Amino acid sequence: MYDTFLRDVETYFEEVRLLKRGARGSVTLLRHRSTGKRYIFRRFTGSAEVYRKLLTVDCPYLPRIEEVAEQGGQVAVLEEYVQGDTLTFLLEGGVLSWPEARRVTEDVCAALWVLHSLGAVHRDVKDSNVILRGDQAVLIDFDASRIIKPEGTADTVVLGTTGYAAPEQFGLSQTDGRADIYSLGMVLYELLTWVGLGYRNHGPGEGPYNREEWFRYRRESEESDGDNEEWWYFIGEKPPKALWEVALKATSANPRDRYRSADDMLEAIERAEKADAGTSRYTRENELAKIREAFHAFLHEDSRKILILRYLHSTHRYDE
Repeated sequence: MYDTFLRDVETYFEEVRLLKRGARGSVTLLRHRSTGKRYIFRRFTGSAEVYRKLLTVDCPYLPRIEEVAEQGGQVAVLEEYVQGDTLTFLLEGGVLSWPEARRVTEDVCAALWVLHSLGAVHRDVKDSNVILRGDQAVLIDFDASRIIKPEGTADTVVLGTTGYAAPEQFGLSQTDGRADIYSLGMVLYELLTWVGLGYRNHGPGEGPYNREEWFRYRRESEESDGDNEEWWYFIGEKPPKALWEVALKATSANPRDRYRSADDMLEAIERAEKADAGTSRYTRENELAKIREAFHAFLHEDSRKILILRYLHSTHRYDE
């Protein structure tokens, strides 16, 4: 199966360019020889378990997985090419508005909700793994993902990106969905500290707006029961305080102090929107109800196919 898949890829696709090569594998952009449609081809050392589960998933905030093959710990994946820019690229230009930053976080929450419903944890949520396709955020790259094993006490392989990875990812305990919530909280931190400012002349975590100051603020905030009047100091431009508090809770060192699920974090962001003195004038209550209904139907389905109700773009729009 694995060798046949590789031969088929070579026969029916042509390489456009190599996107990434690392110690664990490579990512290549391919073009179908007949249709001209582009795809992503991944080869890496690891497990295909999460990719296999994603084969049956149809969600606008995750790439569509077309084919998966595995042999002797070597994995090959053909997936949808998500055309757009990564958050890393966009933040370098400082081109995201506050409403867009909030919407990105909501979309990634929705993606994690789907992933966690499969019993999987991403383990590498970061700005370079989020692509903006139009006004949608898409979470990519599941090479580090794993299935949660209830009997486990620690991850078999320690993976994750320093600065985004939760403390438990460094061998302290087995990771679950709350590790992804921590990482998303750090992405939200970057959105709150760089949106409108950019870091064209500074690297992430450098200069006057860095993670050391972020954690100093966390300590001071906790010592003062969260009533820190200097909460806005690090960003230069004042974001919604309620949204800043979402990031604080999501990045709590103890998993038990974070949001229990991506659903909980999504609802907290919704409450932050309402508390933001009318800056955004839409709510997602009906949308959230539809998503819950879809997942409840999935949990009682015998079929492995997940039917995800697609978010309507109109629910993301702000009144002009």
